[in-house]
Amino acid sequence: MHPRVLMLSTDARAGGIQTALALYLDALARLGLPHRLAVPAGAPIAQESARRPLIWHPSPTDWWRFRHGLGGRLAGAVAEADVVITHNNRLIAPARRLSVPVLAVAHGDKRRHLEAADRIVTLSRAFAATLAAGGFAEDRIVALPHALPEAARAFEALGERTGPLVVLAAGRFVEKKGFEDWLEALAQLDVPLTSVRLVLAGDGEHRERLERRAQSLGVAVAFVGWRPIAELLAEADVFCLPSRDEPFGLVLLEAMAAGLACVATRTNGPLDLVADGEDGLLVSIGEPAAMGRAVARLIADGDLRRRLGAAARAKALGPAFTPQRFADELGKALRAAASMRGVAVPSSEP
Repeated sequence: MHPRVLMLSTDARAGGIQTALALYLDALARLGLPHRLAVPAGAPIAQESARRPLIWHPSPTDWWRFRHGLGGRLAGAVAEADVVITHNNRLIAPARRLSVPVLAVAHGDKRRHLEAADRIVTLSRAFAATLAAGGFAEDRIVALPHALPEAARAFEALGERTGPLVVLAAGRFVEKKGFEDWLEALAQLDVPLTSVRLVLAGDGEHRERLERRAQSLGVAVAFVGWRPIAELLAEADVFCLPSRDEPFGLVLLEAMAAGLACVATRTNGPLDLVADGEDGLLVSIGEPAAMGRAVARLIADGDLRRRLGAAARAKALGPAFTPQRFADELGKALRAAASMRGVAVPSSEP
């Protein structure tokens, strides 16, 4: 019998979690497992027509009743599943109350609520080590970095471009993404910016605050909103990820696949993705001056940009980030969780 897998996410905003949900749906399809995703109405992933048959929008009342142990349609669906995959730590305990094995995907560095999960998927080795050091049993923890999406595997290598050199950052405009640090870094650049274009893509609750900060610093940044990542990367030369907390950094991996020279902070995900000085540059968290110096190096040194970009592309397109490898490792984690109900998960390996 193949297990019925139900995924749960309460995230309804554009950003990395929506991309992660797509990766998990694709992996479950590769494994040949019956699966369904429950998300709030309006979640961007539901706009993808090919995925709509797999997506269910429980009502706000159903979400509330489920989280408070009061039954309802969502609770009934969870109880009927063989395995539940949660993408929000607050959903772990309600699912476990229904005696369903839970595979919890930790999209951050917070330990709260993870104790109730049967298996925990971290997006980096660094956070897996943090959990183990904090007393979590190592056999409950699976370090499983995201796969590079198939669309990103088709990115063309960065070629010679005409026009200004473009420095890009992208993401949701929230505190932990560190975009204020990035603006301060740009304000401290000690290279001429007459032939450089600075672009910040994305949106979020801090947009007006970031626009005011850029103006007060005298930094001419183009705020371009949400645009297809392939278009943004094709127009860029340098990519910056200034996050104060980054569990993985899928957009960083996509930038590497496009052959961009990248600068990132030494937070969990980038520490796994970037070898400092070999395929990118790493700087300390919350130190705009250090990021500014790294960006200035890349602006001034075309040979360095090309060398780091080529090495980054080779790594991102390598075997560590293939969708098949991701499905195989997810299958092992699901197998361990599903065995609690005596259900076998088939392998996707040939």
